[in-house]
Amino acid sequence: MIPKFYYLDNPMKYPSRAYDGLILVISLKGNVEIYIEGNSYNRKNLYIINESELYYINTNDVLLLYLPSSIFKEYNINIFNQKYSLLEREELMYDLSILFKSYLSRNFHKTETTRLIKKIINSITKYRRNINSNTNDTFSNITNYISNHLADKITLKDLSQQFYMSTTSVSTLFKSNTNLNYYEYTRSLRLSKSMKDIGNGKVKIESIARKWGYANTTVYIKHFKEEFGITPKKYRHMPIENKKLNIEGIKEDLATLSKVNFDLQKHLSNVDILINDKNITQPAFSFFNLIDIGEYKNLDLIINEAIFTYKNFNNYRLPSYIYISENIKNFINNDFHNIVLRLRKLLKTKFSVALKINSLKYFYFILKVIKELQILEDEHLGTFSFSDRKILLLLDLKYFSIDDIKHIKRDSYGKSIQISIDITEYYIKNLEVDSRLLQLSPDYFTIDFLFYDGKRTKKQNDTYNILNKSLPKYISKINANKNVIILNYDNLYNELSIYNIGYFLENSISIVKYIAGASIPFSKEKSSMNLISIFDETENKTPFFFLGLMLYNFSKANCYYGDGYLITKNMYSYNILLYNSDDSDTNNIREFTKKYFIDFVHINSSNMIITSELLNTKFGSIDGIISSNLTERNSLPNTLKYKISQYNAPLFKVGKHNFKLGPFIANVPPKSVMMITIYH
Repeated sequence: MIPKFYYLDNPMKYPSRAYDGLILVISLKGNVEIYIEGNSYNRKNLYIINESELYYINTNDVLLLYLPSSIFKEYNINIFNQKYSLLEREELMYDLSILFKSYLSRNFHKTETTRLIKKIINSITKYRRNINSNTNDTFSNITNYISNHLADKITLKDLSQQFYMSTTSVSTLFKSNTNLNYYEYTRSLRLSKSMKDIGNGKVKIESIARKWGYANTTVYIKHFKEEFGITPKKYRHMPIENKKLNIEGIKEDLATLSKVNFDLQKHLSNVDILINDKNITQPAFSFFNLIDIGEYKNLDLIINEAIFTYKNFNNYRLPSYIYISENIKNFINNDFHNIVLRLRKLLKTKFSVALKINSLKYFYFILKVIKELQILEDEHLGTFSFSDRKILLLLDLKYFSIDDIKHIKRDSYGKSIQISIDITEYYIKNLEVDSRLLQLSPDYFTIDFLFYDGKRTKKQNDTYNILNKSLPKYISKINANKNVIILNYDNLYNELSIYNIGYFLENSISIVKYIAGASIPFSKEKSSMNLISIFDETENKTPFFFLGLMLYNFSKANCYYGDGYLITKNMYSYNILLYNSDDSDTNNIREFTKKYFIDFVHINSSNMIITSELLNTKFGSIDGIISSNLTERNSLPNTLKYKISQYNAPLFKVGKHNFKLGPFIANVPPKSVMMITIYH
């Protein structure tokens, strides 16, 4: 059952009570001016009126949502004799706007509407406040006293003696604070409090009347019928959908409500995620990086890192090759012994190596290095497993004939050598790959987007069309799914889209079905035009580094690929990767925040520990730490660079959620990625 909305276009003429339920008062213009139990409130646009509270709304253009106690019973929540406070108004307002839209469309029985009602109920009953606490306000103390002695016969004289006031003064207080006289106030309160017992079908009406201070049942029934137009017995059996607010001038017809402007979720996007182990059967996020360190001279900067020991490959967990994009001919002119030592240090890392070569001469040089390393392993390095590392040779058809490639051994000294043949020209011209190349059975084909460097525009649509249309279409055409490596992948992104890590991930998930891997620069050098890198100009981790860590969790087991999310499961937890690629520029981030409702089809434990990691340019990037007016970032002192690294991380939170009370809600801002881990 969906609760009812009402529209009040003018201030109330008379005060009323929240009978048998709670009421939410929503201002459509500015703040609400409302009196609750004689106290004035006017600083918020949303208020809650608790069960039995007397209220008077002195505002135009308000929506009221009435939630009968029967709705709360469905969730084992007792609202009687409870006082709730709203502390998370902004999020609740958005949820109410979504519910209002469902109410107008009459989508009462949809799963998402049921979940939303459950979430709203949990939200408004989350924070309780003390009942009948002593205050410095005389009238509040009087009403608290009445509530505690409602079953007794309380007269004005009793109150005057209790509070050392004249009966006239007590009467004046009631009239000035509630616009009711004392007897009207106590009668409406007794009727309201009796609602809990009416809801209990086992309690007789006679017993209810006596319990709440009525001398006989007839008077109680008379007062009840005057207030609600029905006897207590008939009210007890009234269907929940027939219970409504009784305020003069209030409107509930759809024709009126449809004209009300309460669409706060205009840009809001909601995604329902229902975790089902039976659906987590799609391939893992199988993908590797060629981490481009540039020139060979940079080997020393990486393997002999003097200051920033945190800046090393071993911290990057996504399967990767160290990619030296400089041609090897510039390297072999150095001392051979030093070359072997440097490569040996390099291969001690967990990474394999990708090299560009442009003749068989350099291939034979590599074979010589492999031989030397194998000898070192056999004779001196008992704990060093060189054979675990791969060597990938990138071959350009400008320098190699098909016969040349036939002479490249794919196994040397027990070491597997992979090859990738450049087919960029074929891709540009949309040609079928030469069948003789296919007969060579290369491990991979390479498409180098270096040619695209001068074509960068400020249109994300260009990148989308390449990665989601032309490139997949061509790879399928040549029957090379999962056998293509993209070089200079960062050339596809412009300076605007690169700050949208959600958009980057969205494209990566889309293209991963077709490509085996892509290159990514190791660092953003001072003179470089690299927009993507795993370390920035201050030698700190970038969002792409942290994204690699997140994606590693999805590379080891089957996944489920949903619309805007990715799910996998391991022995201890479920990992859910959420992304919001919206690139709207707005001062109101929540306006474009994507809300994920995460729940389970079957679950053994209701209370589960949940962690979240939010990644964007604020969290997981130095842009969220360093002021924008500090432009010379690469000149920062080394000690400061290191200190920044200690604070540079995604926003990490740990909590617990009871899934019996409803789905877990994750709010992902625009241009962001969030990883949710649910420990089962």
